[in-house]
Amino acid sequence: MKKMTNIVLLASLLVFSLGSSAFAFSDLKGSPDEAAIQSLQEKGIVEGMDGDRFAPNTSMTAAQGVQLIVKALDLNLGKIRFIRAPKASDSFTKAKDDVWYSESFIIAAMNSLPIGRDIDPQQTLTREQFAEWLHAAVEKTGPYPVVNMFVNIADQAEVTPGSMNAIQVLLLTKIAKLDDASKFNPKKPITRAEAAVMAYNAMEFVAKHSKAEEPATAPSEEEGVKVIVEKQSDELNKVTLSRGLQPNPGYGITIDRVDYVSDSEAVAYYTLRKPDPDKMYPAVMTEAKASVTVKAGYKVTAKPSK
Repeated sequence: MKKMTNIVLLASLLVFSLGSSAFAFSDLKGSPDEAAIQSLQEKGIVEGMDGDRFAPNTSMTAAQGVQLIVKALDLNLGKIRFIRAPKASDSFTKAKDDVWYSESFIIAAMNSLPIGRDIDPQQTLTREQFAEWLHAAVEKTGPYPVVNMFVNIADQAEVTPGSMNAIQVLLLTKIAKLDDASKFNPKKPITRAEAAVMAYNAMEFVAKHSKAEEPATAPSEEEGVKVIVEKQSDELNKVTLSRGLQPNPGYGITIDRVDYVSDSEAVAYYTLRKPDPDKMYPAVMTEAKASVTVKAGYKVTAKPSK
């Protein structure tokens, strides 16, 4: 009887542990953010603060923000090999080693996220800080096309100049949004709910655009230019050469000619354009690209014109 009781108790504990990761946060019921945060929880990206509470209105710490971004964008150390295993304290003077956030800080450093070396993991994170880190993480999975526009922000005078580009890109890609007064509130502490929703939107953006471009995209070995092929008709394909997101519209690319070098291969020759030093350009991330029509059935590569 005792053995049977132990088996029943063990089974009950197993059911509880397996189901515990999928419970709904009690303080998110009825919230417009509930579905996004619940999705992150099911993927193991966010956890509650205690029990079944997510604490959506609590300010997020730098440690929590770094871990959220690293997990949401699936950043890792890739194929990096180290002579000595890195420590969080190697890159961040106030970070501790062998604690819950240490690995995420190491990954963030190895992926060159713009996090200050003297960041205090326990300090409150501002909205513009989180935006800048999240934007850099998204860029690590890109590049992605962004409409050449400037979003008017009512409190843009409060934005740190170095963070403006990141905020603009996040707004244009719908990863972030302004409040009802068209303010971003850059210096305001970001709440756990706000950060989680932005991270979720970033995940969705990356998944959508990576999936759409993956079958038809082949990276060029020259200058980091991508060759994107889209079917235009049974006889023709639209070939786009992209050098990715650039800091202003002054950076461009021109397709000079297409040579059909064999019965199945074609080469698109291009020239890269740099900003004119005598001109002023808006500080808006812009995809530098150019397109040309190529006969269907040809594998297209890109090379710089000599």
